Amino acid sequence: MLFYLKTHLKRGMSVMIVLAFLLCIVCIFSCFFEHFMERKKMEIETAYDVIPVTVVVSNLIGTQTDDLEIFDYIVNYFLSEHYVFGGELQPRAFSSYVKDVVLKSTVYYSTEDKSNTSIQQKLIGITTPQAVKTLSALEGGEITFFTDVDSEIFSSDAQVCVVSKAYWDKISSEKEANKKLSLRVQMSLAETQSQDINLEIIGTYSTNSEAIYCPWNCVAALQQVLDGKVTADSLKATVRNNQELEEFRTLLARHFAEVDPSGHQEEIDFSPVFRSHPFAITVHDETLRETLNALNRNLQTLYRFRPLFIGIEFAICFLSCFFYIQSRRREWAIARSLGTFRYEVLMIIFLEVLLLCFMGIGTGSAGCVYFLSSALPIPILIGMFFSAIIGAETAGILSIETKRMYIWKGER
Repeated sequence: MLFYLKTHLKRGMSVMIVLAFLLCIVCIFSCFFEHFMERKKMEIETAYDVIPVTVVVSNLIGTQTDDLEIFDYIVNYFLSEHYVFGGELQPRAFSSYVKDVVLKSTVYYSTEDKSNTSIQQKLIGITTPQAVKTLSALEGGEITFFTDVDSEIFSSDAQVCVVSKAYWDKISSEKEANKKLSLRVQMSLAETQSQDINLEIIGTYSTNSEAIYCPWNCVAALQQVLDGKVTADSLKATVRNNQELEEFRTLLARHFAEVDPSGHQEEIDFSPVFRSHPFAITVHDETLRETLNALNRNLQTLYRFRPLFIGIEFAICFLSCFFYIQSRRREWAIARSLGTFRYEVLMIIFLEVLLLCFMGIGTGSAGCVYFLSSALPIPILIGMFFSAIIGAETAGILSIETKRMYIWKGER
């Protein structure tokens, strides 16, 4: 059998190369299709990772996201490393679902200068300049720092602040460019209890205002001393892991109401919803949902076509090997006439097609691994091998079962 196989390979090498090339192309196409599907799956994972989803606290009708007087226990949910619900410590902290918490809190200050004691301005604590529109580039409030610091300092405990350019020009002319600022702070205009604080001016912003911005932790500490609790004007955060978004929504439903734009504030103020959920929360996942919907539609289309393409690939492997062996019926008739047993003929066909598959499918798979860094799934690879071998063996069985003389005379 090996001698016959070797002899035939020398005579029919060109035909085998053409057939192996066909199997190689089929394999490459199949691998490319599977690789394309994997890329679509990766795009979905990437969308979860890179598209930010933010949660924003608002009033119940969603019209107000600032000056809300957000209670201390709600702020604590987003900051604390522990989460207690229903009197029981939960296994996972509420804060573990979010990152980049943006907070803004306000107290009122007056300077030691007697001429300014009757005029109180806002001392605003922020975790990042994005907490207020006044400091955004769109509002023309970009910060210019005096020293080698950046906006990350607002997330620290440093006793520093930034003031408007106009306010800086005013106080620097009066105090000979002294960057130390002494303030007397109150919780509100009506409060009489006050607390002194010294801040170092580290920068200015271009908006014309006398509001002073400092790290949120500074204002939180002042509120704790003056009022015994921390109250936030606004709060928003970014979801840490979008894969856990639905789980986080369930958690949010415990403490926040859904935004109801059609509600009437007078009715809401006296409703049971307001008493149990005084604030609403909006999850801004529109971009993520639209992106995922588009990617999932594309992926589902590929999944629908996948069985068809796999069937075509298996059919090509089956038919190409079937007709390759079928075209050599006289050869098998001669072999049988010379005394070759049926199982020997089928074994020769098996070895020849196995070699053919290794030349074609093996080369195609190796090329995919090298150029696409992607291997053809093992079940599909095995299916292509079996389709080719079954096609060849089917043709072989049909040939050796035919009357030899008919085949020899070319009558069939």
